[in-house]
Amino acid sequence: MRYFFVLGFILFYIHHLVSQISILSKFNGTANAGSKGELEVFITKNNINSFAKYQLEFPDGISVSDIDNQGGNFTIEGNKAKIVWINLPKEKSFTIKLKITFTEQVTFPVTLYQKFYYLENSIKKEISAEPLIIQKSESVTMEIKSSENKNENITITTSQQEYSTKPKSQKEEKKATHTATTSDIQKTSSQNNTTNNKNTSSEYTYKIQVAASPTKPDISAFSNLGKVEVMQHKGMYKVLIDKEFTSKEEALQYREQVMQKGYSGAFLVKFQNGQRVN
Repeated sequence: MRYFFVLGFILFYIHHLVSQISILSKFNGTANAGSKGELEVFITKNNINSFAKYQLEFPDGISVSDIDNQGGNFTIEGNKAKIVWINLPKEKSFTIKLKITFTEQVTFPVTLYQKFYYLENSIKKEISAEPLIIQKSESVTMEIKSSENKNENITITTSQQEYSTKPKSQKEEKKATHTATTSDIQKTSSQNNTTNNKNTSSEYTYKIQVAASPTKPDISAFSNLGKVEVMQHKGMYKVLIDKEFTSKEEALQYREQVMQKGYSGAFLVKFQNGQRVN
């Protein structure tokens, strides 16, 4: 029987301006149950040649195996794949490769977490990337920039493209133009009601996520943050500050305080009508 292979390409770019380390990762394959692909991780470490560890956390329904570990020791512990180097490769840049297999039990979207640990001047350092979310048969581009400073700034850019690129007909374009014009008129006529409608159920609220794990975490490890909550989301356990913000600006200000307590990867999550939407 002849099988037709549907190629899905998921490219995500993770570039950390942390010391001398930078990471660029690319996944080629098919995001469907029973399919597989290859994760390439390009690591630029410049003159750092010490002990280091790469770690990939993945949910149930995913199988990870080693293709090329560049002289490291590959192991699997539960839902974590690890590559450990006593000494990093001599090259300033090198590439490791992992095989990602989606089992029949996989649940999409799939969330992957990457971390890189290394020693610099005998001090242990860690890079924690923003979670990568793989949608079924969907192309995702993600860029994250961060620094080792306590007041870390993170910029995330995502793009999703459908495989169908059928252009709109002239009738559809005219309809879209008419709709936009009507919307402008309605917007102008309802300016006096805008303030009264701000606090409707369609508005978003925000919380701060500080960690995620494929297994249920011990919340006592986050005691310095005050009260936290654990919720299951997209196959993972997410740890959030038990505090809700109606203003994004206020949430961002509070996130700065959380980051100063050592949680440099803390980020905002959005809720609508009590349901998480990202």
